[in-house]
Amino acid sequence: MKISLCTLTWLAILGLLGCQTPKTNAPFTKGEIMEYAPIILKDSVTEETLLTLSAVLHSDFLIKQQGFIRRMLVKTSDKEYVDIVVWYSKENADRAIEQSMQSKACENYFSCIKDLESVNIAHYKILAEYGQ
Repeated sequence: MKISLCTLTWLAILGLLGCQTPKTNAPFTKGEIMEYAPIILKDSVTEETLLTLSAVLHSDFLIKQQGFIRRMLVKTSDKEYVDIVVWYSKENADRAIEQSMQSKACENYFSCIKDLESVNIAHYKILAEYGQ
């Protein structure tokens, strides 16, 4: 059976993604913490820039934090987004917020946010998750 180079490439990528820690791709479980951070981009910042800085924030900072599980960046309207991060505990989330102040990746990501001081980060306990 012949397999194209494109197919092999996709299989390799999927294999690499599967090598993450088991909890990273696991569904939410009762007791985990969802961090909810609505943000507005500065007028001069494009979505492409946000996505680039978001990827660096993820790879250079978040995945190295104790208790990090997953993250989603959600677009709510033009220039408005919600950064959703799931942690094992509130303590893990609080520690990461403290450590973010010493991170260049975080500094760069935060620099694209309009009125950073007014961002209201909230934490919620996950009680259940439902899916297919």
